Amino acid sequence: MFKQSTSSEFKPKPNDYDERLHVIEWHHMNLWKYFPYTMACSLSVRAVVYPLVLMKTRFQLQSQNQVYGSMMDAISRILRQEGGRAFWKGFLMQTPQVALNFMSNPVYEFVREILHNQVGISSTGTVSALA
Repeated sequence: MFKQSTSSEFKPKPNDYDERLHVIEWHHMNLWKYFPYTMACSLSVRAVVYPLVLMKTRFQLQSQNQVYGSMMDAISRILRQEGGRAFWKGFLMQTPQVALNFMSNPVYEFVREILHNQVGISSTGTVSALA
């Protein structure tokens, strides 16, 4: 679809950027792949980061009685006293947030389409900023 140009074939003019800019619209994507990949990516990133969030929360909650002295101390105590599954305690309660984040892109694209087609705003930047 797009021909890769060499530097000798194409030299952009200062105001030539708008002509070369290709905005990926909602209808350009295969949504049957986009939605499952987005969900899987979001869940896997959250699963990797969640133990760090759990330890941060426990550090913030300890008041004058310091339970954990350092990050390594926290890791070893949690493993010893509660087991490895404790690092993901409460993870399933946060998974519905993925669905809410998952729905933000379709709503954003729907609003962009309304602003562009029905309101008549032609500037891509303005439509994106307002959406």
